[in-house]
Amino acid sequence: MAKEIKRIVAATGNPNKLKELQVVGARFDIEICAPRDIQAELGLGDPPEVDETGSTYYDNAKLKADSYHEWCSMPCLGDDSGLEVSALGNIPGLHSARYLGDAATYADRMNKLISLLQEREQAGEPRNREAYYRCSLVLALPGGQQMQSESKIEGEILDEFRGQGGFGYDPIFLINELNQTFAEIDFSVTCTKGFRAQAAEQLFRNIVENNSGH
Repeated sequence: MAKEIKRIVAATGNPNKLKELQVVGARFDIEICAPRDIQAELGLGDPPEVDETGSTYYDNAKLKADSYHEWCSMPCLGDDSGLEVSALGNIPGLHSARYLGDAATYADRMNKLISLLQEREQAGEPRNREAYYRCSLVLALPGGQQMQSESKIEGEILDEFRGQGGFGYDPIFLINELNQTFAEIDFSVTCTKGFRAQAAEQLFRNIVENNSGH
């Protein structure tokens, strides 16, 4: 990288994602900035609204990173992630945030996935609750340069919601490594074991190595 990277704008309006990225960034002495703070600091218009029209998680992460970079000319970090349920053909996947339409709640979406799995099993299909969270991060840099990272967390889908924390599909995703859902674990654990945290850690480690000239 031509220039040391110490500040990065998170290409998201989601406060949960922002906080997680900030916690991971702090471990590497990298400041992750909220778009609204940069808007005020630089006197910019509103941050962009980005349509997730890509055909992969990487495509969508890059769309966000590039749009925000165009907006503020700073290094910008875009992310996209999704839940894939193996027995259901990897749905909801790329459409995780919009599964069943914009009017649906995450409770609606989780209940639908559970009922689809139960219907399979009641029809005599072997029980298969295997699922994955996948995440792609793209960092857009000046001059068209970019860095990227990906992560995958293995788990299974439960029949009931467990835990009060997290967001999205977290209450029904049992993490194999921890035997808990993302809604049950403490936020500090999410910031080390979470799919976004793991992708971010990989990316930020690469940044630190590049910053030091390795």
